[in-house]
Amino acid sequence: SLSEYVAKKEWGPFQDSLSFALRIVNFVIIPSMFGLIILADPIINILFSRGEFGAEAAAGTSIALFFYALGLVPVAISRIFVSVFYSLKDTRTPVFIAFIAFIANIIFSLLLMGPLGHGGLALATSLSAAVNLIGLAIMLKIKVKRLGSGGILSSALKSLIASAVMGGVVYAMLIFFGGETGNFIGRVALVSGSILVGFVTYIASARVLKCNELQVVKELILEKKRRTGKK
Repeated sequence: SLSEYVAKKEWGPFQDSLSFALRIVNFVIIPSMFGLIILADPIINILFSRGEFGAEAAAGTSIALFFYALGLVPVAISRIFVSVFYSLKDTRTPVFIAFIAFIANIIFSLLLMGPLGHGGLALATSLSAAVNLIGLAIMLKIKVKRLGSGGILSSALKSLIASAVMGGVVYAMLIFFGGETGNFIGRVALVSGSILVGFVTYIASARVLKCNELQVVKELILEKKRRTGKK
């Protein structure tokens, strides 16, 4: 769609399509980031804590997952920005920015792996993803002039608030029910229940905050079901 708008020089629809994509990605990825951060320990324990993979290994892996999760949003948005540059027939800028992010990753790794160990390497990856996003955003702003950032930031703020409410509820559940204690079935039930409650809480919070993306995502899911049913 972006390439078609560029070919026709329809910059209004181009900007609307870009804004739409960014708002939908934020609506989905921000709560995913919160969920992975809060549930990092129990998820790793359920998936890997057996045999020689003991508590120490699980804790170390959880730390890495925590820091990697911080990079979800910049990675997701960067992929959209790269697609925008490709639609503008500009392949050099994303490569140049990616090279800068690569250098930043090396610098961050050297600075952080001392105090944070392997967690510092994971955090360096997330920080370099943020550098990549910032660089792409600046260059895209120069090329396109108007990105409709007001609506995007407003939408992202609502998703952030709804995600924070969801995170608080899920964290409270983990504390109340004991987090990683209990047998394997109990831990699976707790994580599954936390994910379900978190999902419901996020949707409810999004409705209260009047997030337009909620209805859009619902329509996309229904449309996909209709197409699958036809096939």
